[in-house]
Amino acid sequence: MKYAGKDVELIIFDLDGTLLDSSGIWDEVDRVFFASHGLPLPSHYGKEIAVMGLSKGAEYTRDTYFPSLSKEEILGEWDALAKKEYEENIPLKDGAIAFLDYCASSGIPLVVATSNSPSLYQPCLRRLGLEKYFQSYIDAEEVPSGKDSTKMYDTLVKRFDAHIENTLVIEDSLKPLCLAAKAGYLTLGVYDEKMTKDPKEHQKAANYFAFSLKEALMLLKKENNHD
Repeated sequence: MKYAGKDVELIIFDLDGTLLDSSGIWDEVDRVFFASHGLPLPSHYGKEIAVMGLSKGAEYTRDTYFPSLSKEEILGEWDALAKKEYEENIPLKDGAIAFLDYCASSGIPLVVATSNSPSLYQPCLRRLGLEKYFQSYIDAEEVPSGKDSTKMYDTLVKRFDAHIENTLVIEDSLKPLCLAAKAGYLTLGVYDEKMTKDPKEHQKAANYFAFSLKEALMLLKKENNHD
């Protein structure tokens, strides 16, 4: 499969906001968490911690807002609030299955890089039937710093003996897109209601930007001369 004129060797998928329609759940988790500790939710908080990874996000939350709580206590509360939603309710983004089917049909390894915890996303993937698509995962348990760097992507490239310039990173968040593009990765930006504040910025960062996975599928099919 070709993308932006290159032969793709590996496709790295983000989960939350890219394949999973889950961005809203973290707004609710954040609101309930802050309220339970007697503070209103700062308007900028969700955007700030979105790409930190759970461990680093918990440290930031402790240091900035709740110094009397331990990182472990914060993580435990977050996990309890989010677990039920991931296990029972969070849906796929529209067009996700068709997009994954097309990518899988190319024979290229599909992998996941997520700042989320496996205790949350793995039950969700099982419920939604997505496990069959992915050959490998990297998450906040393995890389606690999340996507503040390209470490997750770089690790997967080495794991599959691929090349950065032939590895496609699919993300909804601007910072990971910018970091991946700067490092030489192929990039596809996907719109998310929460994370895409200014589509023009995402368009600048990515080789292509799609307002839905259906549009992303059309882009791939067009480049590869498939109807």
